[in-house]
Amino acid sequence: METSVIKGATILVKVVDTTAKLKAEIGNDIFSKLIDECNDVWALQGHSNNRINLARKDRLKPVINRDYNNLCNHRIPYTNFLFGDDISKSAK
Repeated sequence: METSVIKGATILVKVVDTTAKLKAEIGNDIFSKLIDECNDVWALQGHSNNRINLARKDRLKPVINRDYNNLCNHRIPYTNFLFGDDISKSAK
């Protein structure tokens, strides 16, 4: 699911970029509304991605060693990695 959300967001960014270029060339205000709506969808996709990552942490919590349950805390930010860039620091 996460991959699909990210790929969809990537396509949406390309659509917004193309639309912005058309707006600059043609100068029609209809493009502004379209860009705003695409940005709203993009924000929702970002929120969906966040919720997916938090759900992944929740599902892992019962199966990992109790000593490492704090890694599943929602306050620990994820980056390209679910448990952040410095997992050894988070584990301590």
